[in-house]
Amino acid sequence: MPSACPVGGGRVDYRLRHGSYPAPRTQSRKNAEELRDWVRRHGDARQKEAVGRVRRIIRAGDGESGDAYVSTDINGGTTPVRDPLATAGAVAEAFAAWKGAEQGRVAVYDVFGNPMITARAF
Repeated sequence: MPSACPVGGGRVDYRLRHGSYPAPRTQSRKNAEELRDWVRRHGDARQKEAVGRVRRIIRAGDGESGDAYVSTDINGGTTPVRDPLATAGAVAEAFAAWKGAEQGRVAVYDVFGNPMITARAF
């Protein structure tokens, strides 16, 4: 039986569907560490506490613009979060300040992959 798509055996390449390949796990963890380091030096107390929850940051797009997806341990880390939405908001604010870009969006997800903050402009 012929494939519906002559290239790739019927599967559409991830890059064609999403514009680029996902960041490797090591890069996403490195991005998270860079954010935590920046916030340690420049963030307020609320941001410092919140970014300790960040596990990975995956960037989509090029340069300083584009979307960012922030994976956290909110709602499942070793210590409970008193106000998960406020913590996610502080993560989004810290990310926007770290990037200092004029366009783009950040989304913050809890430990289960549920969106906490979506499409926050930065």
